[in-house]
Order: sequence, then C-alpha cells, then structure tokens
Amino acid sequence: MKRIISQLLITACITLLMAMNVNANDFTRIQNRWKANQYINIEKGPVVASNIEQGWWSAQWQVLPIQGTKYVRIKNRWKGTYLHNQNRRLESGSIQMGWWSAQWELINISNSGYFQIKNRWTGEYIHNQNGKVQLGAIKPGWWSAQWRVKKSQSTTKPVTMPAKPAPTRPTPKPAPKPSRPLWSSAVKYSVNIDCVHAHLSDTHTANRITVKFYAGSALIASKYKNGAANDVLGYWPTFVTNTREKITHVVVSTNGGDALFIDQLQVFKNNERILWEGRDNGGGWCLSTDARDANGDWSGNIAGNVCRSSYRFNLR
Repeated sequence: MKRIISQLLITACITLLMAMNVNANDFTRIQNRWKANQYINIEKGPVVASNIEQGWWSAQWQVLPIQGTKYVRIKNRWKGTYLHNQNRRLESGSIQMGWWSAQWELINISNSGYFQIKNRWTGEYIHNQNGKVQLGAIKPGWWSAQWRVKKSQSTTKPVTMPAKPAPTRPTPKPAPKPSRPLWSSAVKYSVNIDCVHAHLSDTHTANRITVKFYAGSALIASKYKNGAANDVLGYWPTFVTNTREKITHVVVSTNGGDALFIDQLQVFKNNERILWEGRDNGGGWCLSTDARDANGDWSGNIAGNVCRSSYRFNLR
C-alpha cells in the first residue's frame, strides 16, 4: 500500500510539472497574475516581486519535486538558495533537507495556468496583496496569490553577475636595480678610536658611544659600546659592520656628559686603512653632551675648543 501511495504522489508531481510545461531541470520564472509585470526574484538580496530584466538569473528558479510527497523545493539559479520561511518570513537561503519550511505545494487554479504556492510547514500562501511579496492567509479569489510558473527562455548569463576571467599568474617583476652602488661581496668596515692622550687626564668615558655607518643618506648599521663603571671605555675601542653597501661616512656620538677625548680615529675596509684622522698625542675631539667639558687641561687641545655630542667623518 505504501509503495502504491508513493507512486501516486510521484505521478501527481509529474502531472503538476507537465501542467506547468516544465521539468525538474528547467529554469522557470514565477510571475504574478494580479501584477503581471512582477516576478519573484532576489536581485538585491531579499525576496521581492518586481520588474526584472531578461537575463537575470536572480529571477530564475528550479522546481524540484520531493520524492514520495506532493511537495517541491524552489531553488534559485543565481545563488543556489531555496525559498523557505524557517524564520517566519519569506526568504531565500541555505536549508536543511528535512525542513518543511522549504517545502511548497503548487495548487493548480482550475487549469488556468496559475498556481497558488502553499507552504507545507505553516499552510501560508505567497502573495503580494499588500504591495510586497509575503506569506500569509489569503482569500480564494485573490489574483495576488496566483502565480504562473513559466519556463525561462533565457540562455544568457545574468547581467549583474558577469563571469569572472580565470585568474592569471602575475608576471614576476624584475628585481629592482639597487639605487646605490654595491660591492660584489660583503666588506668588513672597522672604526677604531684612540681615546688615550699622554698629556691629558680623564680621557675615557662611562657613557655609551655609538658609531653609525651611512651610504649616502641611508643608515646601514649602528654599533655601540658602553663605558665601564670605572670610567674606562678601553684603549682603541673598535666598531665593526659587514655589508655590501659602499659606506660614505660614519657618525660618532655619545649619550651623556661624561666626555670622551678622541685622539685618533681610523677606518679600515677589510685590512686597508681608508681614513686616519688625528695623530697620537695631538689635538683631538671632545665628545660630550656638556659643552663645558672643553675646559681644564683639555683647553687648546680640541677642535674648535668646544665639545659636541656627535661628529661626522667622511671616507675618502
């Protein structure tokens, strides 16, 4: 008996689709009888009944029979979503296959070519009696609740969703040419500072001394050493960096007012001396944030007779 009933329901669904002149693989438009220029669509997101353009997939639907029942699901061509009222309003969205809210009965109106669309879950009908498409109770004669399910003749793609071109692999850009000249391999730059003078006292510092290496305006490296607590930085402290950049100058600076006397400063590229400023026990430079450190026995032995917080030395 169950198999006979199931077969009768399948036959009823096939008969219904034949009455609409569509099959389950066809795409259809759902046109209102009362306002014949209005079709159910989701062009702007929500379900509406409005004027449409010929190529809109948003207004094209598949009517899919549910095996063993008299009900159908109504699937949108554009989004692949289904009409339902799971949230107590007419929507188009993803569904679970067991939802009665996404199952509809199409009731033939006296062989007129129009159908009432009745929800299985709530027994409500789709209509636009109040101006917008919605679900609710209806009166038997309302044309606003009658719909023609018409086979779509459009074979074009939707005008609002043009096909995207296949992604292409971007052409790799050539490596940018360096804006500054480079050595063919890394070069070792060393800055050596002589901070001892045989005729001057207290020439070391407890402050941090920093040497910055530049290629033009670009800072390439920054190296520092901290003076010891006993006020001794060390004899000939060395600051080293390895780079392919062609260093143009170095800047030596301090972070405090405990003056350092620079008797000599030498710069080496690998083992080649490329700069030698000052001479042993000669005049030198006072490195301090306190200009008054130029006084005392240092007076007359420092450049400009003034202390500075930094000095620049250009490489020849």
